[in-house]
Amino acid sequence: FIKHFHWPEGSAVVTNNYRTLHGRASVPPEMARTMVFGYLNKILVENRYRLLKQNQAEKANPSMDNRWLTRVPNQVLQRMTLPSE
Repeated sequence: FIKHFHWPEGSAVVTNNYRTLHGRASVPPEMARTMVFGYLNKILVENRYRLLKQNQAEKANPSMDNRWLTRVPNQVLQRMTLPSE
């Protein structure tokens, strides 16, 4: 199965290479394909995600500062930053 995507110039695509299939469509001869690879440890990604969620929760409720938010479990922090329906 093939899925085509339009990526605007300057876009960055982040994938989990453990789950990504290795296959690419061809590009027209007049177009250059640029691929840059980098690797991150899982713990680094998880810590950055947590920091972003903490910042999001603090913006939504300024009375909750980082001294309190750093002690909140990940699952609770996730629920605190869900958009209200």
